[in-house]
Amino acid sequence: MQMRYFITSALLCLMLCGCSLRRQKESNYYEEESKIFEEEISYESIEEAEQKILDIFSSRYGDPHEDYIRELYCPELATLILNDPATLDYPFEVLQEKGYIDVVTSDDGNLRIYYWDTGTGGTYIQWMNICQYRCNGKVYAFHGPVSEMLTKDEEPDGESVGDGCAVMKIITIRKSDNTPIYLVHNYIRESSNWGYGEIEAIEIKDGELVAAPIFRGGLGEYYEDKQYSRGVEYTIADWYFRANRGEGWEWLFKYDTKSNSLYVPEADPSLSDRYSIYRFDGEKLNFIGIDGGFWLHPTIRSFESMEEVFETKDYRVRIDKMTDGTFRYSAWNNRATMDKAPDIIIYSGSYNQGEERYYFKNGNVTYTIDSEGPLTVTRNGKKLLQQERLKNS
Repeated sequence: MQMRYFITSALLCLMLCGCSLRRQKESNYYEEESKIFEEEISYESIEEAEQKILDIFSSRYGDPHEDYIRELYCPELATLILNDPATLDYPFEVLQEKGYIDVVTSDDGNLRIYYWDTGTGGTYIQWMNICQYRCNGKVYAFHGPVSEMLTKDEEPDGESVGDGCAVMKIITIRKSDNTPIYLVHNYIRESSNWGYGEIEAIEIKDGELVAAPIFRGGLGEYYEDKQYSRGVEYTIADWYFRANRGEGWEWLFKYDTKSNSLYVPEADPSLSDRYSIYRFDGEKLNFIGIDGGFWLHPTIRSFESMEEVFETKDYRVRIDKMTDGTFRYSAWNNRATMDKAPDIIIYSGSYNQGEERYYFKNGNVTYTIDSEGPLTVTRNGKKLLQQERLKNS
């Protein structure tokens, strides 16, 4: 049977103005919303629809990996997602591979968020979001970030609050009664050097996405009335250059399945690679303290802040500032991961501000690390080793 979808001028206007297409409370969006539109694009399958949309985007916008794109609103794609429930289970691999959209789906397949950079925000990126979710066999959808659904009652007129965001991941945890809670990691690019990351805990009840107030304790008065979320604002470039030129983004808002603990990054304003830890007891995420990440070997989890992580041809090197103001050097042979015990640890290191250089002494051997420069090892002034940082470090 041939399937068709159409685009009305009214729907297109709503999208271009950034307004939310909101479903009625306790109703199935796909059953309630009108499908009488002016422009028709027919498709036999979602695979065919994806290819048609890809052709339209390629002609209209060019290559996202090579060309600067302005006003990437994707109305054809939005209309397809908002009006065809089967899209919830379709991967959209081609559109993702080509760089037009990103899709993040929960482990159980019942919650999905699409996002793309509209190209209109400059350094304050304006993302477009569409959210889909399944409840009791029905599929619901709305246009806008998840936060709009969670905060809609905070505005007297019911209008949306907040902007779109990138969605880094969805972590699914289950309460004692096996009810899923979704921890959605949102990211907002506030400027060229400021970002904001947040975890929002949500659940699906009676066809509604609702906030799950499961956080208990930790983080200060801003979150006293927001027990469904925890977040942090930080400087982007600072973390990028210290954390192996971007490797460290993987560490933010990690969940340890062994201890059922969520790690929320600390920042003031620089990220420190230390984390507020919230342990899940089957009902609440309880704040239990601040520590280094569980992905670090226990011997190196205690420090004040991470200064640098980088790789050379033969080593992975990490420098941490300690609570007494000195520095610690840790290194792994063959660039081993940091969950392994370091092959060498040296304490009581120093940093020369004028030279922009770290010094560590181990007997008569000196380890020197220049800022953005090489690792040099000398014995009694004689050079034993010098290795440059890898280009992606």
